[in-house]
Amino acid sequence: MKTEKWPVDQLFLAADLLVETDWKVPKATDPRVAALAATVGRTAGAVRWKLANLKTAHPQFLGIPTHHTNTDQAVVAVFYEDLAGAKEIVKALKR
Repeated sequence: MKTEKWPVDQLFLAADLLVETDWKVPKATDPRVAALAATVGRTAGAVRWKLANLKTAHPQFLGIPTHHTNTDQAVVAVFYEDLAGAKEIVKALKR
């Protein structure tokens, strides 16, 4: 079964959640994961999986990386290099 790619706007929303949790991946039962899942039209499990992928794309991640995409890595780089700018993008997406 082929999974649908995550659009960049959804990746920004997911990365923003990771920033809120200090780059710790919350459980699929976390209300914030459920809220993001409802916003992006995915399951809580799919959101948690993407959060884990985004976490391993962080330049300071020292563990074994998962299968994050180049787009995942680019979005995480925006948060790492320009947090204020990334937050402005997220703010615009939430309007």
